[in-house]
Amino acid sequence: MPRRAIHTVLAVATSAALTVPAATADAAPPAAAAAVANGIPARLDLRVLVVDDGDSGVAAVRSRLDEEGVPYERIDLGDAARPVLTADFLAGTDAGGTFGKYSAVVLPNEAPAGLSADEQAALAAYERGYHVGRSSPIPGPIRHSASTGRSGRGSWAEWRRA
Repeated sequence: MPRRAIHTVLAVATSAALTVPAATADAAPPAAAAAVANGIPARLDLRVLVVDDGDSGVAAVRSRLDEEGVPYERIDLGDAARPVLTADFLAGTDAGGTFGKYSAVVLPNEAPAGLSADEQAALAAYERGYHVGRSSPIPGPIRHSASTGRSGRGSWAEWRRA
């Protein structure tokens, strides 16, 4: 997977999380206070949810996350004992309130065959509710970068914001 595509996933996964409790939003820096006022959750863990069906593009993303030291949780769609993706699985509650457990989601494609309709709906609702983006590795043609002079073939990440 080309660096630029991986950097997009890593940038979102490692960007600063908001840790401003709603009760103290007035004392927060202006950007954080505005985010809380606009409904962005007070806390979003800096961790990536990787839903894996054995696709080589997902393996490339996982490899890069490992190289960069980005924490992630892998859900193996081929494992019959895997956890079911529900609202309770994706978000949690503690003394500070409700928080999102993942800052980004990586799927093998837009609608993986191993996810039920309920799981896909739970993911979509989570992404909308917590303003979390989704990445899907997609095969790409040979591309040439004028800035680096490099050519390559492989998976390119498609990124979309919820």
